[in-house]
Parts: sequence; structure tokens; C-alpha cells
Amino acid sequence: MYRIPGGKHTIATTPVLVEVQQIVDMQFLKRLTRYCLNIHGLTKVKPVVMVFAIQAFSSKALIEENSDQPHHKSYYTSKKYLWAKTCRFYSLDSIAADVMNSTTMKPVTAVTYFLCNQKKSLFGLEKSEDTELRSIYRIATRSFEPYTIKEEENYNHMLDVMNNTNSQFQKISKCADDLQKSRDDDTILKRIKRYAEDGSEYTNKKGN
Repeated sequence: MYRIPGGKHTIATTPVLVEVQQIVDMQFLKRLTRYCLNIHGLTKVKPVVMVFAIQAFSSKALIEENSDQPHHKSYYTSKKYLWAKTCRFYSLDSIAADVMNSTTMKPVTAVTYFLCNQKKSLFGLEKSEDTELRSIYRIATRSFEPYTIKEEENYNHMLDVMNNTNSQFQKISKCADDLQKSRDDDTILKRIKRYAEDGSEYTNKKGN
């Protein structure tokens, strides 16, 4: 929820509640109502609600019973405003006409398109050349870059451990082959034992 830090809300500074929901169903609508009533109880102002429905509504009947789509708008609106000033539901269905007819998507349409398509990259998206959508992907890339670097470091570390462990197993395997060809069993067995102990010590240190 967006609210003014340490300030008082008025009609001109309405609190905004943003929800990203996989499927909008009756349980979610009840929960959303409670959130809005809590916000009203705290601020004495009805909030503006924006819901991004990733997989849309749970049924067509639920849409028809609880919402309308204003003409030439990229969202559904709630039929009931007792608990919110306005309530808008954005989904791929609601923005379809806007996506099809506009050269450049509006910011809120681009955000909906980004969230609902659930794609890690622009590759393969029909609107991959859209300037607003590209801006969102640039922001997402910058935001997740520290985590991406950390994941790459973890992957490289894991790969290093696997390669070193594999090398140790290869040494043990070679010693086993040598054991079949040699009469000096005691020396080779000692080497196998040493390699195994070194490998065990190595993996224990990496695990800790």
C-alpha cells in the first residue's frame, strides 16, 4: 500500500492499494474487502485499488457478477464501491484492445502486459519492440542484477566443487585400474585411501 509517511490522507492524497494476484476468485475479493476496510479504519479515507490479475478471474460468471469494463478502458471496475473509492482489475483480457490498437502501450498497460505474460526476457513477446515495455525490462534487469550476480557466483562455486570432486574420483578410479596390473597392492591401496580422505576433507570444508 502507498501512503504518505507520517502524513494525513485526504481526498486529494488517497491511499493506494496495489495487489498482484494469480487468480481473482471470491476468496480474494473477500480478503481485498477486509484490506480496504482496514485502510479506511486507519486513514478515514477510502483507498484506490489496483489489482493485476495474472491469470484473470476464476470464472466468467464472477466477472459478470462483480465487475464492468468501461468503454475504451483497459481495466474492469468493481460494481461495488462501499469499501473503496475505485477498484480496477487489470488482466490480459482487459488490456487486449489497448495492446492491439496502440503503437506504444500506456504505462499501466505495459506493466499489466509484463506481469501477466510472466516472461523472463523480451524474446518471443509479440510487443517486444514497445518502448514502455522495454523500459520496464530495463528496470527489472537493474533491480535483479545483484541477485543475478550472486546466483552466478553460487553456480560457479558449485561447478568448481563438482569438477574438483570429479577429478578426485578419477584419481581413485585410475588407482583401482593400476591395482589390477600391479603386484605392489599395499602402496596403491594407500594411495586410494589418501585420495578418498582428501576428497572427503575437501567436500566437508565446502559443505561448511
